[in-house]
Amino acid sequence: MSKAYRRKIERSIDMTLNFLKNIPRRKKKILYGGFLFLNDIIFLVLSLFLSYYLRFFRPFFDLTRPSYTINTHYVFYSAIFIILTLCFLGFYRLYNWDHIYRGSPHCFNILLSLKCHLSIFLFELNYETR
Repeated sequence: MSKAYRRKIERSIDMTLNFLKNIPRRKKKILYGGFLFLNDIIFLVLSLFLSYYLRFFRPFFDLTRPSYTINTHYVFYSAIFIILTLCFLGFYRLYNWDHIYRGSPHCFNILLSLKCHLSIFLFELNYETR
């Protein structure tokens, strides 16, 4: 990498950091919460896609033949799972700058939101299959 290119990269990083330092606190909170929200959406979608791929396109579970069709019920329940997860994380204010990183109560809120979310989701899934 040439020195001129390296200087351009360093200058752009420096400009970005100075821009982020000068943003008002309220906008930083919104930007941070939006970034966490977007990050959760991306990782939830990727994890559910990977679990679907491993379950239905790899012959790990049924060695005779893998299934190459897309199950619409799985996509539907994955969408419900993602929406519920985001709602519960938002309800317990885990996207709020002021309530994040406060030690044990923060960890307890994460566990409580996941527990409530999984309980409701499993109840709905059990109710739907009957």
